[in-house]
Amino acid sequence: MSVEAWLANLGLAQYAAGFAENGVELSLLAELTNEDLKDLGVARLVDRKSILTAIAGLSESEDEPAAEPPALTAMAGERRQVTVLFADIAGYTNLSSKLGAEETHALLNRYFEAVDAIIEGYGGFIDKHMGDNVMAVFGAPLAHDDDPLRAVRAALDIHERMVALSGEVGHGLSAHIGIASGQVVASGTGSDAHREYTVTGDSVNLASRLQDKAAPGETLIADAVHLAVAEKVDCESLGDIEVKGLDTLVRAWRVSALRADDEDLQYIAFIGRRAEQAQFAGVVEACRANGAGQAIVVRGEAGIGKTRLVEEFIKTAADQGYASHRGLVLDFGVGKGQDAIRSVVRSLLGLARGGGKTLRRAAADQAIGDGVIVADQRVFLNDLLDLAQSIEDHAIYDAMDNAVRNDGKRAVVADLIRGASVSSPIVVIVEDVHWADPLMLAHVAAMARTIADCPALLVMTSRIEGDPLDQSWRELAGATPMTTIDLLIFPSTLSRAVAPASV
Repeated sequence: MSVEAWLANLGLAQYAAGFAENGVELSLLAELTNEDLKDLGVARLVDRKSILTAIAGLSESEDEPAAEPPALTAMAGERRQVTVLFADIAGYTNLSSKLGAEETHALLNRYFEAVDAIIEGYGGFIDKHMGDNVMAVFGAPLAHDDDPLRAVRAALDIHERMVALSGEVGHGLSAHIGIASGQVVASGTGSDAHREYTVTGDSVNLASRLQDKAAPGETLIADAVHLAVAEKVDCESLGDIEVKGLDTLVRAWRVSALRADDEDLQYIAFIGRRAEQAQFAGVVEACRANGAGQAIVVRGEAGIGKTRLVEEFIKTAADQGYASHRGLVLDFGVGKGQDAIRSVVRSLLGLARGGGKTLRRAAADQAIGDGVIVADQRVFLNDLLDLAQSIEDHAIYDAMDNAVRNDGKRAVVADLIRGASVSSPIVVIVEDVHWADPLMLAHVAAMARTIADCPALLVMTSRIEGDPLDQSWRELAGATPMTTIDLLIFPSTLSRAVAPASV
């Protein structure tokens, strides 16, 4: 078993890239400490404890085959409240009959790669692949407070990704998706020869049946899911419908779109923000005139209108010819390419969200060809774009320690920011930095240092309580001028300019 598979069975697949980047193999697991896990990017205490507990279990059974991780036996027969998602390709049977076996196989691999990455990015667990069908679970092995919403968000992203994938593979693709919530039995199921973690129960069957009834490009959700997401998601009621295999009618809903978070509060909170807008407009003009950037921190509690204000900032900057590049720090593990820094990198390279490997490789080639970065930096850009290293580059990268790799990646991001700002000034937005781990904060500080000498603005949002952009972080950010805007429900004069971080 690989470390990646071992982490996946623990429900912690989001950390596999960090383990692989540092050459951590199964034989090294027993030597890992809590501090080592922090260095590997495992920021959450609960996740570090889960990994250390599983490592202890491996140590106790090191004379036995490692085919079944401790997590499977620990959770055998456990009742869990989960949300189950089924997704498949609309018209797959007809499509596969027109394609040869090799082309069908390649298409499925592209589809699974895209869908799996989205699901894992929202903290879901890939239960299994069956033909062209993906079964995913949100809430086991790892549970979150908002698993139903995560599943719906994943479904919407899958539909969006299918549009992009259609253009990449040259065939019109869409998905049917069904989602249901309820209690299931989560366990390691199978024989002594082969055992896998899975869930069983009525919710699994219901999600599968809703997928069958969904039209191409549609997501149908059960009533229990709708109750959990109704405040965040616009849905159309389908009433009570017949579902094959169930004796009673089932109330179902068709997902339309995500609703703006705390829309009414944000609207009220935004009234009177003219001072903040004027302040930002002044920063935009100064940056254009002087060719030197600034950092802006917008702070406030959840729902108070930080994102709403930043949207207005982006419009103001766009009117002055600025291009914007955005990243979001999430409070849960994300799939490849979806963390804040990688999202910004892809945007700086002109890559649409969900762009395939071919497009990412072409963008890397162009960045080198245009002289934005040098050829020696290719290994770091490959990492940031989740591209496989060549044999030669792989050997070079493996020989580096983690500090050198991170320094190299920060230098690449800096060069990309400078390169992008040559043709027009830019705004880089990093939202919700209160969720950022130390490694992410160091990357953001490096971006702040970079913009000091180029026409670029760095806009960050954070909550006031637990704001990590403290004095020590500001020292890391160097002499870059920094402005902090604190938002209250009723706008006041609390906005204030802060002296450069080095003072």
